[in-house]
Amino acid sequence: MNKQFLVDEKGNVKSVLLDYEDFKQIEELLLDNTLGKLMSQISNEEEFDLAHVKKELNIEL
Repeated sequence: MNKQFLVDEKGNVKSVLLDYEDFKQIEELLLDNTLGKLMSQISNEEEFDLAHVKKELNIEL
């Protein structure tokens, strides 16, 4: 992974520059991880099919 650091006048790291492809890979991993956590939170909830939801909301099929 190619990265560059931007530092202030005291040498403290303030930002990191990543190649765009590296950034996209990291972003995808973070999104996948978050989606997995959200899916596990709702895995025990009752499921409804579309016809049931439309009937409950009084939406015509």
